[in-house]
Amino acid sequence: MTDAGPFGSDAGRHVERSGDPGTPERGTPQEAPERLTPAEPPERLTPSEPPERLTPAEPPERLTPADAGR
Repeated sequence: MTDAGPFGSDAGRHVERSGDPGTPERGTPQEAPERLTPAEPPERLTPSEPPERLTPAEPPERLTPADAGR
C-alpha cells in the first residue's frame, strides 16, 4: 500500500497497467482527443473538399483559348 501512493502521483501512466483506471483515465482521454481532433479533421477535410479539383474542374484553359480565338 505504501508503493501505491507514490506510484500513482509519480507515474500516473504506469498505474494504468496496475489497475487504477481512475487516475490514468483523466490524463489519457485529455491527451488523446486533443491529438486526434486537430490531426484528423484538417487532413480529412482537405481531401474531402478537394479545392484543387474545383480548379481543374472549371478548365481555366478553356477561357484562355476562347478569348484568344475571339
